[in-house]
Amino acid sequence: MMQKKLYIHIGNHKTGTSLIQKFSYESANNLEELGLIYPKIGIPKINNVYGHHNFAWELNNDKRFNPQIGNFHDLNKIFKKEKNVLISSEDFESLESNLILNKFFKMIHECNYTINIIWFVRKQEDILPSLINEIIKKRAVIKDLDLLISNILKNGFLKYSHWKFWLNYELQLEKILKIFKVDKTSVFLCWYSIKARYSIFQLLLTS
Repeated sequence: MMQKKLYIHIGNHKTGTSLIQKFSYESANNLEELGLIYPKIGIPKINNVYGHHNFAWELNNDKRFNPQIGNFHDLNKIFKKEKNVLISSEDFESLESNLILNKFFKMIHECNYTINIIWFVRKQEDILPSLINEIIKKRAVIKDLDLLISNILKNGFLKYSHWKFWLNYELQLEKILKIFKVDKTSVFLCWYSIKARYSIFQLLLTS
């Protein structure tokens, strides 16, 4: 049996992830004909949401997880089609090691799939103002900007509510390799640009 690939698009936040998800969802039939499945399960029933956030919430023990939308075991049906699979969620950026995640990896390998990570980043000086603006929209109150920057430099990420927004990409890469149990050759690092958001599919459909 030929080994297939599970592509996990982990974001990051503010790198055009939502547009990639929308394109993948709307082009799912065409992509499947070309050998790449973008599942329509695990996607919250919210307007203009096309990512597999419910899978990410399940794997991270997040209270937003809704089993009625689909859990990772439902991917077994997708894997039986013997095609490469793409799942995408910015909330994969916040994953931590746990027993549920280990069960997910075990299922993947038992279905004869390998994990490949798609990871978009952008310049920190561009993304930080965007992130601060985003959390303010969600009613965050920043009392001490110097302390906020100090914590980012210390931890490598901005933490707010359920979300973790990485800004130290060297530390994030170490985390990716550890969490997903892959080596660097299984990580596709993409620099954020309009062109890159769509050229990634050329890579996925030919690899």
